[in-house]
Amino acid sequence: MSNLHHWDYEYLNKITGMKKKKEFIIDRSKSKHAVHPLSKRPGGAAVCVEYSNGEVRTYTNVKYPKSYMKRIWEGNVNGNIIDVYIKDGLS
Repeated sequence: MSNLHHWDYEYLNKITGMKKKKEFIIDRSKSKHAVHPLSKRPGGAAVCVEYSNGEVRTYTNVKYPKSYMKRIWEGNVNGNIIDVYIKDGLS
């Protein structure tokens, strides 16, 4: 896992003038790729994935966020993911 967390990037953006990251919100309940029946039910957590290119993807409606996050880290074979976390206030 990365030593820097999402709150550190917000601070770095302020002091260095870095551009704000490009964020995409993916609603898993409306995804044609979501095949598990739980994905179609409302509720769950929002999981953010930060990439080394500055892109942030937020996946909503995640029912088991810790398992989801673990699977994301396991699939990070080329090291382009720098952080994965649960986003408060968005689900």
